[in-house]
Amino acid sequence: MQEKVFAYLEANQERAIDLLKELISFESVATPTDDPAAPQGQAVLDCLLCAKRAAEGLGLSTMNLDGHALLIDDTAENDAKIGMLCHLDIVPAGEGWTHKPFAAEIEDGKLYGRGATDDKGPFVSALFALAALKNCGADLKHHVRLIAGTCEETGSADIAYCKEKGVIPPHVFSPDASFPVVNTEKGIARFSLSATLPAGTRLATVRGGEVINMVPQNAHATLSDSTTVTEIGKAAHASTPHLGENAISRLLDTLCERLMDDAAYPVLLAARDLHPLHETDGASLNLKDEEPIAGPLTANLGLIDLTDGVLTLSFDVRYPLNVNEEILRERLAKRLKDTPFALADMNVMPPHHVPEESALVQSLLAAYESVSGKKGYCMSMGGGTYVHDIDGGVAFGTVYPDEDCCIHSPDEFIPVGDLVQNAKIFAASLLRLQEQDL
Repeated sequence: MQEKVFAYLEANQERAIDLLKELISFESVATPTDDPAAPQGQAVLDCLLCAKRAAEGLGLSTMNLDGHALLIDDTAENDAKIGMLCHLDIVPAGEGWTHKPFAAEIEDGKLYGRGATDDKGPFVSALFALAALKNCGADLKHHVRLIAGTCEETGSADIAYCKEKGVIPPHVFSPDASFPVVNTEKGIARFSLSATLPAGTRLATVRGGEVINMVPQNAHATLSDSTTVTEIGKAAHASTPHLGENAISRLLDTLCERLMDDAAYPVLLAARDLHPLHETDGASLNLKDEEPIAGPLTANLGLIDLTDGVLTLSFDVRYPLNVNEEILRERLAKRLKDTPFALADMNVMPPHHVPEESALVQSLLAAYESVSGKKGYCMSMGGGTYVHDIDGGVAFGTVYPDEDCCIHSPDEFIPVGDLVQNAKIFAASLLRLQEQDL
């Protein structure tokens, strides 16, 4: 059966590429609305409906879950035991691209576009893997559901909605990370620190960053004489801040140099010292920590804003298994004690860990090894996926070891050949899971 399935996938490579191009054409940044049919905005809904038409064209059963998610099943029986969780929303394109972010240009074997690897490309691979099993007549005693979400990048309210509706199968993996298997995800703490600027400052506006879970690429300030200060950095995912260059930290450095005689200088200096340029381990926040399974804590200053005289810094911290919210709050309180800043808010998502011995993990590792020819192993990451709050769920693909597809950065891409390769890995995994007593 596997040989037949792989032949189907190879024969449908161009069809998969065409679908990915179409999905990338939608600027599907989640934008919450009051429209019950399009809770994350029209562009996201249009992308979801495009995916729905494609899935139906491949002979699969679909259901639009109130605009929050698309459910795709191999059968209409609605009794799936295995789930694949992908998302169709994207982070903003940002600046600095050499390829058009929504044109899906192919050059030197790479297909460029926002969402190519995060996560529209993996969705296409998962979709065709499921279609291959269906159309090749695979005997699926454990039915499969592919869920395409709509706001993974902005908090995953879509998966919370899916949980509420009871549509998530009991055994799930999410192709929204790296190969081989990510069985440990660090905890995620997002918090804001605020300080009031004194009267008489020449600082009029400060803005930096687009979303909290990206290393900011741009940051700007305006002085009372209309002078504009702009700093450019390098975007990266907040879980890997060492791959980026923080424009906000650069801006704070510059403002401290230019406003040493300004009333706001003590606040700017304190802000700069909380997240020095090139520091990513949270040491200056008094948060540095590490343990052997999840690895080190990372910190990213993702947003800065000056509104009504209040300067707000927003951080995204990924923390290991030995840290919790109480520890974070205690350490921050100690660090902020003699500064003008105070903790304004904090939202915490605890770490997630699944034992390597689980049947799901072992099946995925075996399929990865057999198809890719590479060694399978478990690892941890700082990024949070859909499975973070799902017992037993793991992330599985699709960035290969030592590969950088520029996720959350300019010129994001997917190697064209990976579309079918990944589909083969997913199909092989689903076949192996049929042999398990789930």
